[in-house]
Amino acid sequence: MKRSNRSRANLQTIEDASEKHSRDVRAIVLPLAKAEDDSSATSKVDPWDDLIGKGKVVSPPFDLFALATFPEYNSELNQTIEAMEVNIAGFGWNLVPIEGLRSTDQPVEEDPDDGGTKDKGEREEFIKFHEFLSYGSISGDGLTSVRRRMRRDLESTGNCYLELVDDNQGTIVAFNTCPSYQMRLGVMDREYTVYEEPRLVGSQGDFKLITVKRRRRFRRYVQQHRYGATYRQVWFKESDDPRPISVETGEVLTGEDALNPDKRANPMIHMKVYSPRTPYGVPRYVGNILSILGGRAAEEINYQTFRNNNMPSMLLMVSNGALTQGTIERIQSFTQSVIQGSDNWSKFLIVEADPDSEDGGQVKIEAQPLVKAQHSDAMFQEYDKNTTDKVRRAFRLPPIFVGRSDDYTRATAETSRRIGDEQVFAPERTSEDHVWNRLLRRMGMQHHMFKTNTPNVTDDEDLIKVMKDGEKSGAVTPRVARRILEDILGRPLPPMAKEVKLDVPFTMQQ
Repeated sequence: MKRSNRSRANLQTIEDASEKHSRDVRAIVLPLAKAEDDSSATSKVDPWDDLIGKGKVVSPPFDLFALATFPEYNSELNQTIEAMEVNIAGFGWNLVPIEGLRSTDQPVEEDPDDGGTKDKGEREEFIKFHEFLSYGSISGDGLTSVRRRMRRDLESTGNCYLELVDDNQGTIVAFNTCPSYQMRLGVMDREYTVYEEPRLVGSQGDFKLITVKRRRRFRRYVQQHRYGATYRQVWFKESDDPRPISVETGEVLTGEDALNPDKRANPMIHMKVYSPRTPYGVPRYVGNILSILGGRAAEEINYQTFRNNNMPSMLLMVSNGALTQGTIERIQSFTQSVIQGSDNWSKFLIVEADPDSEDGGQVKIEAQPLVKAQHSDAMFQEYDKNTTDKVRRAFRLPPIFVGRSDDYTRATAETSRRIGDEQVFAPERTSEDHVWNRLLRRMGMQHHMFKTNTPNVTDDEDLIKVMKDGEKSGAVTPRVARRILEDILGRPLPPMAKEVKLDVPFTMQQ
């Protein structure tokens, strides 16, 4: 779908189109891609054209603002995206001790050689990073709300961005989300840059945080805000990039400018739905864009049909004559003021007509009902059902997650929940947890790991049976049982008594 010169001339700005949409009921089908031979475009029409023309910004494959507004146009897409954000990020999060380290499983006696400083350091680390994640959002929202916004952006446009704010000393102290339709990717550097990456190494309780030198080619990000009739550009750098980058131009700072915190760009984390043909992410529903637009058009046709009553309920046919002007006016007045309401059910109207000829030919007046010819239900019902199914299948979600549960039993509902969590939500949680753990490792966290809470999709009876049989065989120890229960409940359990051996099954201890 190419953007023609005529359409770009009519569409002055994306914001003007949005204002037009708020005044008009009908949807605006925004252009989805730029025409390759559209050389008449200027930065006045598209504020990104100047940066793209200078080779500083990579052009996205689709109009990101149009993608961001698609959930407003389609009744199925919005609730599908909401199902993704609720089931992936809506159950909260936690910082859990790394396996093999001392944790809250059991109280640990202080080592007289270190005076209990190691255990104290773990507690202080938990408090420090838990507070940062809970209250670090610039908007004042909790981390769960921030992650839900990021997930909605990711599923709507295929991209989401998290800005990191430091204290001018290199320490991250806050974070903020940036709307994806306002962001563009800068071109990748030609030269490699050496940077340090933190790694947690060790095993069996002996872990330590080290830094490993790596090299890669970085890119920058730019955001454009609209202030009145002008646009303001803000540049960001990748979160691993050690170089000072200008917040105004995106270039590497040197000299005194590199020491000025007001001129340095903040780090940015970019998450995306991978596409092999572009550095931008592409939404999962991109193959169903025509279905989304077609479903919207079908709903608009139904709306206009019902609103305008395109097929009247009755025809008044006159043969060998014509209705008098007084009768016409009487019918109009009767229709507008009397015909509505249950109190007027038995009222009737006297109709008279004049013959066409002077010889007094017989005038015939006939009322022909058209109730059978009216649309008794909305049109395109089968087409609408197919389009909604296509949109939902693009996310690989069972129907129950979008409220379609008429033909579900308890067994099929539980199976759908397990399959949805196993095939769709759990892999996405793992991928997002990795991003947050890399950030927290860079900030110095070494005793804990970030983990997203999960819903309980396990059958309780099956779980009890497995744990009971495993305990008899020695496979399920108190420590393993606690890990399973904490994962299901989504919160840490209180410490156990000191005399309980966490790595010995209860039956053996008894």
